[in-house]
Amino acid sequence: MRRGSSRLFLTYGILVAMITYAKPVQSETEWVIVMDDPRPLRLQGWQHGDYSGSGHYSQALELKRAGRQVASKHGLLIRTEWFIESLDVYCLIALFEDDEQTTLDRLRGDESIKWVQPSNSFELLQTTSPAHEEAPILISPPELLLPDSINGKGVVVALVDSAVDDTHPVLLERVSENVDFVDVNNRTVSGEPHGTGLASVIVANRQSDLGVSGVAPQATLRAYRGCWETTVTGEGYGTNCTTTSLARSLNAVAMDKPDILNLSLSGPQDKLLNHLIDKIVSQGKGTIVVTAFDPKRPIDDRFPSASPGVLTVRSDSTKDENPPQIFSAPGSKIVAAPGDRADLMSGHSIATAYTSGILALCVQIENILEKEICSPRKLELLENHSNNNLHELVSILERELETL
Repeated sequence: MRRGSSRLFLTYGILVAMITYAKPVQSETEWVIVMDDPRPLRLQGWQHGDYSGSGHYSQALELKRAGRQVASKHGLLIRTEWFIESLDVYCLIALFEDDEQTTLDRLRGDESIKWVQPSNSFELLQTTSPAHEEAPILISPPELLLPDSINGKGVVVALVDSAVDDTHPVLLERVSENVDFVDVNNRTVSGEPHGTGLASVIVANRQSDLGVSGVAPQATLRAYRGCWETTVTGEGYGTNCTTTSLARSLNAVAMDKPDILNLSLSGPQDKLLNHLIDKIVSQGKGTIVVTAFDPKRPIDDRFPSASPGVLTVRSDSTKDENPPQIFSAPGSKIVAAPGDRADLMSGHSIATAYTSGILALCVQIENILEKEICSPRKLELLENHSNNNLHELVSILERELETL
């Protein structure tokens, strides 16, 4: 080939490459593409965590190769990808380069794809008001007439929320695990008000100088940052979570198998996240999932879906009619430590955390008596019995302890 022809061919190749990579993305919606484990059987069953860890290089190559093949075949721009061990599925988060409906039709017709869904957004439920400096030492209501030895010892509570400050004086030695699934490269998690406040309601040291009294101060808390907070001028702080950050968090919960999972957040139906919740409540003894009621969202479009093992909690201060399958608990002016001083937190979110603390006491009593007390079946019987199901549950615990 003559030199001039070679130069022309090279120029043409560069032009084609520029046109290919300059192709505009037609959709700004992020989509979740869920695939069965694409690896050969000999390589399945031991992929853990992110691809950066040493020792998993060949596994990463196999997974990434499968992702690239799907992306090339269907015109996807991959934003992130990861393997969900608890479900044995591989997920791509991607934008579509071609027409949205055309791409969806192609993906749904691909036998290697389990399903496709939008990447959804979620938010934490909250309201907070400062405690008055002149107020006496405050104790979180209701006062529990239980022995001091009933303190949650031996019970594990998982909290998927914004970041928990495990260096906070009321939380020292109470948080056994603190993992950031929003910024996966962050090794030191800085606390945020919502997550730290809820953690203090559940496990704060009862001898705290701030007057914050954890409901189950000897329970072990595992904190998973699946949401983040942003400062909103003049309005306090806003929060956000995504399908990706919550899926990573819930996968960790499924692998850890805690006794209780606190989800004080709200968002739309999400197939991937509901599969993870189903896994969490069904394996082994089963984890009790405690989630916050959102009156603004229709029951048929709410995560997580109502199901056995999922307890939806509303604040007993709410004047709305109590919907079916809703647990009522104290949620007005509960003392918490979202920062360096005591605050009064109110709403469905804080009622959820308070309920998680009481359930930790219940699980401890179950372990002592070797008796089923707070199983999903038993808790369903309490729903709608009174305006405060939590007081009713505490009364049951008191009666059970009398048998010792």
